[in-house]
Amino acid sequence: MNVLKILRRPNFFRRIQARTSKARCLTTNSDSSTQTQYRTLLLRDVPTLSVLNEVLDRNHVGPIERIQYDSKGLRAFLSFLDQETAEKFAIKVKKSKHNVDPIFYTGVQRHPGVEIVAAIGLRKASRCIAVNLPEGVTEESFKRDMSRFGEIQKAAVKTKKNDIQKDRRFGIMYTAGQVHFYSIESALRAVDTIHKERGKARFIVEECDLHLSNMYREFGRAKLEHRQLPEQLRSVYLHKNEGLRGPIHRQLMTLIQKASLPARGEVIQRVERKDSGTGLLIVFIHPEDALLFWNTCNSEGPRSGFTNATLTVTTPETAIFHVARAVAMGATRTLGIYNIHNWNSLSVRDIHRDFSEFGPVFEVRLSKTQECAFVKFAYISSSMKAIDHVSSHDGVFKEPYAGTAIGFASDAVLGNPPIALKRLRIRSANDSLAF
Repeated sequence: MNVLKILRRPNFFRRIQARTSKARCLTTNSDSSTQTQYRTLLLRDVPTLSVLNEVLDRNHVGPIERIQYDSKGLRAFLSFLDQETAEKFAIKVKKSKHNVDPIFYTGVQRHPGVEIVAAIGLRKASRCIAVNLPEGVTEESFKRDMSRFGEIQKAAVKTKKNDIQKDRRFGIMYTAGQVHFYSIESALRAVDTIHKERGKARFIVEECDLHLSNMYREFGRAKLEHRQLPEQLRSVYLHKNEGLRGPIHRQLMTLIQKASLPARGEVIQRVERKDSGTGLLIVFIHPEDALLFWNTCNSEGPRSGFTNATLTVTTPETAIFHVARAVAMGATRTLGIYNIHNWNSLSVRDIHRDFSEFGPVFEVRLSKTQECAFVKFAYISSSMKAIDHVSSHDGVFKEPYAGTAIGFASDAVLGNPPIALKRLRIRSANDSLAF
């Protein structure tokens, strides 16, 4: 495929910009700056749980964040990660032979916690987990043990010879157990607890999720006038002759604003300094954003001191699909620390030092009037690591942060996050943990 020939077509970037803006246009409140995403479907006329399982098994559109089944009302609530996935599922179910009636639930939307979004982007979290079990464990006992973490949709213990594995360290034979919880929150709690109990558990693809080949088709490629742009082509290299000095990140965000990329969420996966501090590599989450940014840099870059804007190829990685899902739910590179009352023990230098262990930090901003601080990371995975670290340690972090809350923060350029997420409270190590 000759990409350059496509890029040189008249009005090409204007069409990409219009198509990208249309794809990101979601339902918003006219009298509010926040966004309302209807990502929950109500399935009516669901007589039994087995019928629901059959519907989920036959319609693969994307993962589900939470399921609620009402046996008395013969209905089920399915909360997807975003509104687009919910729409695809509703269309598929209506075309299928199932007699269930899917409609959008427009009532009060239940917002997930930031720890769930971080686990989705960082650890590929889903409702389904696989657990190593000693030989002889029955399906009934396995289901009873897993029920301590939350409601279970279905569970199974594989007893075939091909499913039996041997632990090389201890020489013990293990069988594989799989369990589908009703929510990602329960699965995340199960994995963290099993690891603390020195067991082995991992997230696996759930029943309703896309296969890997379909993930490339849905997330990794942008349709460019009946052609496909490889998902690897999502990096832009910028060069600055006098070196990268001063508020580089603010200059970068100014270029992003001129490229008309600001939408409802993060657009950059990571930013790296190259060539002894004279180059900057920006890796975008979606290839169409890299195209628009590259086009703007060629026209606006020299005015800001940046030269030689080049589209580069990024190593293929399946993790980008899960990062895109987390971004669709509100993940950003900016970590917000809220409800700060003890300013004597927290300064810009202290916050920079404490959070640099999760990845490179671009800048730290304090707002003492609003009692909060903002940490801008170079990698979006760094903000996820910080939240996931606190979550996996039962909300315990360094003592000066006790009583505060952390979460993904919005950016003045990027706009409000797609979904209002619940922040994660940091507690003292001396506080008792209540379940």
